[in-house]
Amino acid sequence: MEALINDPQSQDLDILLIQEPSITTYRTYVNHSAWRLYRPTAQLDANRFRSLIYINRRISTSSNPPLFTGDDASALPALTTIQSSIAAATQNEQRSTSIIISGDFNRHHPIWGGNHIAPKFIEDASDLIDFFQTYNLYGCLPRGTATYWALNNPGQNLTIDQTVTDSPDLLVKCHLYHENYGSDHRATYSEWNLQPQTKPRTKARKAYERANWSKIGEEVARQMSSWEQIKTRPTLDRVVEELISVTAHAVDRFTPDIHPTPYSKRWFSPDLKASCAELGRDHASTTATFEAMQQKRRAWTRTIEKAKVSHWRQFLDEAGKGKLWKAATYMKYREIWGCTPTLRAGSEEIIQNEDKAKAFLDAFFPAMNTPEPSPPASPLPELLWHLITELKVKRSLRIARGTTAPGEDNLPMLVWKKVWVYLKAFIVRVFTACRSAKIIILRKPGKPDYSLPGAYRPISLLNTLGKLLEAVIARRLSYLVEKHGLLPNSQFGGRPGRTTEQALLVLSNAIDQAWYKHKVVTLISFDLKGAFNGVNRVSLDYSLQARGIPTVVRKWIASFMSDRHANIGFDDFRTKTEPLAHTGLAKRGEHLEGQLTSNGTDVKPSPTAKLLGVMFDQELRWKEHVQQAIKRATKVTIALSGLRHLRPEQMRQLYQACVTPIVDYASTVWHDPLRDKTHLRQLNTIQRASLIRILSAFRTVATATLEVEAYILPTHLRLRHRAQRTITRLHTLPRDHPIWSALSRAQRRRDNMRSRYRFPLAETLKTMDPSRLAALETIDPRPLPPWPTEAFAEIEVNSDRETATERAETIRATSDLIVYSDASGRKDHLGAAIVTLNESDEVIESQQVQVGPMDRWSVHVAELIGIFYAVNMAFKLFHQRSNAANGVPVTATILCDSKSALQAIQNVKNKSGQRIVYAILQAATEVQGENIRLRLQWMPGHCENPGNDTADRLAKDAAENAFVRSKIHTQWEQEWRTSTKGAHLRKIDGGLPARYTRKLYGNLPRNRAYLLTQLRTGHNWLSTYAKKFGFREDDLCECGVQETVAHVLMECPRLRELRVELRRKTGNTLSGVSSLLGGSNEGEQGKPDIVSRAKTVQAVLDFAEASQRFRSRAP
Repeated sequence: MEALINDPQSQDLDILLIQEPSITTYRTYVNHSAWRLYRPTAQLDANRFRSLIYINRRISTSSNPPLFTGDDASALPALTTIQSSIAAATQNEQRSTSIIISGDFNRHHPIWGGNHIAPKFIEDASDLIDFFQTYNLYGCLPRGTATYWALNNPGQNLTIDQTVTDSPDLLVKCHLYHENYGSDHRATYSEWNLQPQTKPRTKARKAYERANWSKIGEEVARQMSSWEQIKTRPTLDRVVEELISVTAHAVDRFTPDIHPTPYSKRWFSPDLKASCAELGRDHASTTATFEAMQQKRRAWTRTIEKAKVSHWRQFLDEAGKGKLWKAATYMKYREIWGCTPTLRAGSEEIIQNEDKAKAFLDAFFPAMNTPEPSPPASPLPELLWHLITELKVKRSLRIARGTTAPGEDNLPMLVWKKVWVYLKAFIVRVFTACRSAKIIILRKPGKPDYSLPGAYRPISLLNTLGKLLEAVIARRLSYLVEKHGLLPNSQFGGRPGRTTEQALLVLSNAIDQAWYKHKVVTLISFDLKGAFNGVNRVSLDYSLQARGIPTVVRKWIASFMSDRHANIGFDDFRTKTEPLAHTGLAKRGEHLEGQLTSNGTDVKPSPTAKLLGVMFDQELRWKEHVQQAIKRATKVTIALSGLRHLRPEQMRQLYQACVTPIVDYASTVWHDPLRDKTHLRQLNTIQRASLIRILSAFRTVATATLEVEAYILPTHLRLRHRAQRTITRLHTLPRDHPIWSALSRAQRRRDNMRSRYRFPLAETLKTMDPSRLAALETIDPRPLPPWPTEAFAEIEVNSDRETATERAETIRATSDLIVYSDASGRKDHLGAAIVTLNESDEVIESQQVQVGPMDRWSVHVAELIGIFYAVNMAFKLFHQRSNAANGVPVTATILCDSKSALQAIQNVKNKSGQRIVYAILQAATEVQGENIRLRLQWMPGHCENPGNDTADRLAKDAAENAFVRSKIHTQWEQEWRTSTKGAHLRKIDGGLPARYTRKLYGNLPRNRAYLLTQLRTGHNWLSTYAKKFGFREDDLCECGVQETVAHVLMECPRLRELRVELRRKTGNTLSGVSSLLGGSNEGEQGKPDIVSRAKTVQAVLDFAEASQRFRSRAP
């Protein structure tokens, strides 16, 4: 201790946090003239403190007032004491308070301790994880940093000391201190950026939903009417600049600004404003008026808190309108920090913003060597290239996101979508605005030292008009590359139909194949730093020429890469737009022959390697990867817990969208569905913690019970289901896809697993039927030619139900031909039907098509088949009309109630039913050549439209058998019925697992879900449960009878008056606990009456809440 206090290097520190401090011979603590000592305020029986704080005397005491924890704090658990201190420190809402906690937590978990944590230690850390979740605390030390080195056992090290904070954006660096001063714990050094942040002045945002797009388009078209003939590049650049400038000016003129004040709050209502004004007029002149004023102020504070909670709940209740995902963004760590700290380049410190900008540019765009000219010796003949037309630009514009971040012009893609009808001729002719970028600096998450430029990454924002051109060119290049095989078959990145999981499966198959032949495998992975920033345009042009890319495209790419300009921005600082000095391949260091070196350092083998997000180990046991997945999923779970007042269905949706993808990523590579028991035990901890929060359940409830109540597949079944779906999709790829080598070998290995090395792909195939896989359709992921004409004149899909219904009625009066298409399933078979009606809603022409069994065909494909026959019927009806021979064009509209089918035709992708989509497009193209203008219109199903209802009825008449439940769900049912867990729930509800439980819990507030979980699981605050776990000596009710759920609901005489009201709400009958709590009998036929069940459950919850039996009875 004396060494630490007297170390000259320690004098530069501001605060010392000491845990388990040593004492002097005189039973006192070390003091020093340079430090001010703060002791705990709680009085202890033993004259020994467990922690001390030393603050450097150069810091004013006004900035660090001590906190008093009270005399009784020593009797409370450590976390409870810390929570009380945090609550006391954050009471003052007028100042910003950040939480920083550092110490020896003596707990082990993969989120901070690395990948070798025993499962029992993970469970022991649950209370600490809950504490981190409550206060949104993030670790500062790099994961796996050993902080404890046992002096009596050399070599043993643990990670038990942590520094955590709720403001990681203020952290500059955190690492082990250079000296341990004789302690078995290593000191932790952390540096924080506590400078006050200044809010930069930014241009006001635009309310685009209130923009006058017609005036904007007309104004731009008027000013651009005197079009300058474009023959040179300077002229083109000048015209583009004028178009963007005129458009931006028109948008500013006819689009109102959003004017939020820095003090505006969404929850602040006019009533609160009036109350605030009334409170401000009150002044205290006597003791009585002072007390009255205090009462009003307390009431005002409570009113504000209620308004905040009410607004947040209303916000979440509108999640069906898309706001749930807006709420989900609040749980993510936002990389917003006060300011960029002082950077360090070598031994030089960089303080000024201009110098920081230069350091960033030097790091992102290092100096390049001039490549030697190497033109291709025998380039391929130039490929065919078509001119860019309005139709192709419109197609790219249609699929582009309207909220794309804009470049320097501040025009989002939404603007070009809206003004396309006015400016399409101009846009097609001036596609070149893409050489100037706005570079945004973002922190790389999890870096230990943010004073290094390499701890940041650049994001380049181009003008959206240039992005639109990039989309057109990229689509054409993708077609040429896939059509003519210009890339090696082993290339996976950036190609349609190829994923990272496929690449990992190919790699794992190659490793298993070598091991099967008793060979040694050496894996070398490269991380090309700045690969995209450093592409050299000359070398790229030679590469494109060698592959036959047309000259016009190569010239455009060369123009895109030359004369690059950019400005760089961070915090509230932004440089001027200047040319980029270096854009090309980075300099290569010298390489010593016979050695593998990096920056002059020999590269040594590592026990693990992270490839495409998966941790490979030397034996492919995947322990490290599972620990990494647990760590990342735990982080998201902690963040998810920060969203208050979510209903169970919303929590369930967020869990399945945000947590399970992290755990399940590339599971076909590392998960063996038949033998991975150890991994599953660890992964189950993630699902269990999430389910407890979803249902607000007691921690003693079994995981199997929680899963059936939340209707979420158990982890092992979820992973098996995902693996089977992935393998099914892989079997739809063409036979020339590189994944087929792995699939073919896995099919052979599934019946010959003599090798001791596991091959998860082959193990998964054991759970599937090879004959069914062989019968799957082949879906070609290669893109269609991007220049054919549109098969349909219009496809309208994006309207809501009300608008679509109105449009359907309007179309009946304006179209010459109306054809209705629908598909449906019944009795194990799918059918499709097509019908057209006359003005009296009588059937003129109809056709029924039997598609096939439901275990072989999907409703989506059946809908596509119906549309195909609808196109043929439109052609047939046209030739039956008298004006067909006269060449009079007609408009034929096909109405369909399947959005997915229409979207598959509108945006052709590698999905199920691809061949049928191709057939539809070919038939529609031929029909349009016969003077028929074809339209596709979405119409909501079951909207009392006679045509749709008739098609639906005919489609059902064409089907024949009953649908069989999925194999996974059947296995889940069998496991639940044979389980020894959830006996209380099994008595109440014999129909589980079933989807209706989602309806029971879905929209309940958290406090009501808490009651329902207690009633259905049997884990509650009743005496029976309390005695079982040793909290009470007896299990008797107040009336002297055993206190069970059935007794409270149906028998207890103390609740007779409340039960009268319950009888009135439930129809004057209490038939049993099962019916009261929404249960079903095993094997019950037909669909349950969800509405009736929900009303009964609500009445029971009212009764349970009023009885006050299902709340804590702790003294």
